[in-house]
Amino acid sequence: MKLQKFVVKGLGQFPIDMLRYDQCFPLREDESAKIAKSWRGLDIELGRHVTDESDEPSYDRWLSFGWKVLPDSVEII
Repeated sequence: MKLQKFVVKGLGQFPIDMLRYDQCFPLREDESAKIAKSWRGLDIELGRHVTDESDEPSYDRWLSFGWKVLPDSVEII
């Protein structure tokens, strides 16, 4: 299993349910604090465990909540 990281950026309330849906989590404690505050224009770095490197975050579903996965941020670390 590998760790994939990616950054989401959005406006308004962070869609907490997306953590469950995409099976991801904040990479650091300060990222969790950003989610709790849900300020406008935040960049939040998330991670998730994947078995297939071609598996990607749910771009369209994030967009439906007003948050965008920054495509250049998706990488295996």
